[in-house]
Amino acid sequence: MDPCPDGYYESSGECLKCYIQCLTCLETLKCTACAPRYFKNAIGGVSNYFNCIDTCPTGKYLKNGECINCPNLCSKCVSDTHCIDCVTNAYLYVHSSTILCYDPCPIGTYLSGYVCKDCSIECASCASFGNDNCISCAPRYYGYYRLDNGG
Repeated sequence: MDPCPDGYYESSGECLKCYIQCLTCLETLKCTACAPRYFKNAIGGVSNYFNCIDTCPTGKYLKNGECINCPNLCSKCVSDTHCIDCVTNAYLYVHSSTILCYDPCPIGTYLSGYVCKDCSIECASCASFGNDNCISCAPRYYGYYRLDNGG
């Protein structure tokens, strides 16, 4: 038997039609390539086949034509370094060019509402912003004074 054309798969000597979103498939809903305007969405972590969808589901973002899982603790994201929302009991933290979710907030930050914010420069850890809210001091700081400035 000749191989089945794109959009069909072989089963018991017959060419059967793939689901419309699949360009090629192993079975009706197990795509091996997506039709134009559809994106790969892995099925339960299996990488050799997937379903094809027109929009990535919540908890995934689109990258190079494939729906990729959001970073750990992110419930919604636009990339692997930009969360929009966190799972319950996790908090957004903006650091440099990244926005990720943490539980608990990273060392050197404090929780303000649902966001982790940086402690003031004098604090290694803090309860809130300001040098009078330090739980522990950053290196070269003691109390309110910086040790190498005589300040």
